[in-house]
Amino acid sequence: GLAAVQHKGRWGFMSKTGDWHIKPQYSSTGNFKEDIVWVRDRQFKYINKAGQTEIEDNNFIALNDFEDGVARVKLRQKGSGLMLRDGSWLVKPKSAWYKIEPFDSMGIARVRVGNRYELLRHDGVQPSKKGYAFIGDFHHGYATMRPYIPGTKSNSHFGLIDTSGKVLIAPKYIWLGDVHQNRLWYKDKGK
Repeated sequence: GLAAVQHKGRWGFMSKTGDWHIKPQYSSTGNFKEDIVWVRDRQFKYINKAGQTEIEDNNFIALNDFEDGVARVKLRQKGSGLMLRDGSWLVKPKSAWYKIEPFDSMGIARVRVGNRYELLRHDGVQPSKKGYAFIGDFHHGYATMRPYIPGTKSNSHFGLIDTSGKVLIAPKYIWLGDVHQNRLWYKDKGK
């Protein structure tokens, strides 16, 4: 494989033998995944191992590495979306989507929509469009959450959802921990 290496403030890619495969010329870069990497010089784009441009758009403002054929991408004035390896869209950018966070081990990502979060699966499906003030990481198919209540400052209580967004424990606890070994700790009314 090729490793990203910084030399004199610019990024390039070296082979395992220590030879420059792609000379340092980029201000920032990701890591090669699926034979493609995002780079930034004057603009963001994806290049292949030969250093040739594979995918580019003058409106890219944030790119991420491809994982299982999908990358989280943000475009100027268009928002965030999910791009397939061929440059087509699994989920077209949505202007309301400020940021798509990394997918967790369950293939679920949190999507920042204003001051709340929604869920998004790796296949592009939104299991629930409910707004959450907080969503923890999914463990064993469950995540703690705090519902988004417009006009309030995160004073709602915590509950538990599954990967479909179904509420399993209503938000009535001051705090809920992560599910671990089929156990869940909680704090209720100062106890």
